[in-house]
Amino acid sequence: MTPWFPFLLFLEDPNVHQWVVTGILVSSLPTYLALTYIPETWGKTLTTDSLLVRFFPSISAPVAWFFFEVPNLYWSAYYWNVVSSLEQHILLSLFVLHYVQRAILYPLMLAKSTKRIPLPVVLAAFAFTNCNGYAQGYALSHTDVSNNGHYRPFSFSLGLLLFFTGFFINLQSDAILRKLRHQGDGYQIPYGGMFGYVSTPHYFGEIVEWMGFCIACHRNGASVAFVIYTASNLVPRSRAHHVWYQTTFGDKYPRERKAIVPFFY
Repeated sequence: MTPWFPFLLFLEDPNVHQWVVTGILVSSLPTYLALTYIPETWGKTLTTDSLLVRFFPSISAPVAWFFFEVPNLYWSAYYWNVVSSLEQHILLSLFVLHYVQRAILYPLMLAKSTKRIPLPVVLAAFAFTNCNGYAQGYALSHTDVSNNGHYRPFSFSLGLLLFFTGFFINLQSDAILRKLRHQGDGYQIPYGGMFGYVSTPHYFGEIVEWMGFCIACHRNGASVAFVIYTASNLVPRSRAHHVWYQTTFGDKYPRERKAIVPFFY
C-alpha cells in the first residue's frame, strides 16, 4: 500500500498499532472517572456555570459533530482497498455506515437550538476518533480476525444481528429526541421506543452496536478496546442525563426508567 503521506509509513508498524489500541484501552478508566465526576461536558447537562463554558470557546453542534466524527470515514477510506475478504469488507462497511450517519446525516438534522459544544470536548473527541478509526481500519486490513482464515458463521451472524439491533435503537431514539427539539418548547420528557425502559436508549443502542461489531470481529484487540472505551464514555454520561431528567422533571419523570440498561442500571 502506497501511503498518502510519509508519516503513514510509521503507522504501518504493527507495534504502533498495538500501542494505539493499548492507549484506547488504558484511557477508558480516566475517561470514565472524568465523566463521572465532571458530567457537565456538552448537551443538556452543560450549564453556563461550567468551566468549559466560562473559559473556552465553543463550536456549533453540526460543525463539531462533523469535525470529530469524520476521521472514522477518512481512515476507513484509506484502508478500504487493503481489506481482502468479503467478511472484512462487510465489517468495515458497518463501521462506515454508522459514521456516515453520525458525521454527515445526524449533524444536518440537528435542531437550531442544539447547544454549542466546548472546544476542548471537540478536540478530545477528534483525537479519539483518529486513533480509533486508524485502529479499526488497520485491524480489519492487516490482521486475521477470523478463525483459521474463515469466519465462524454463528459469531459473525450474531454480531451482525446485535449491530443492526443497536443501530435501529440508536436511530429511533435520536429521531424521538430530534422531534422534541424541533418543537421548540425546550427540553421535554421523551416517550416511545426504548425510552419506556431507559433514559438514554441512544447510548444503549450504540453500546449494543459495537458489542455486535466486536463479536463479528471475533473479539480482536481493536474492537474490544473500542467497546470498553465506548462504555466508559457513555455509561457515566447516561447516569448524568438520568439524574438531570429526575431533577428537572421531578415526580413527572417515570420512576421505572433506568439510566442505560433496561431493568438493571
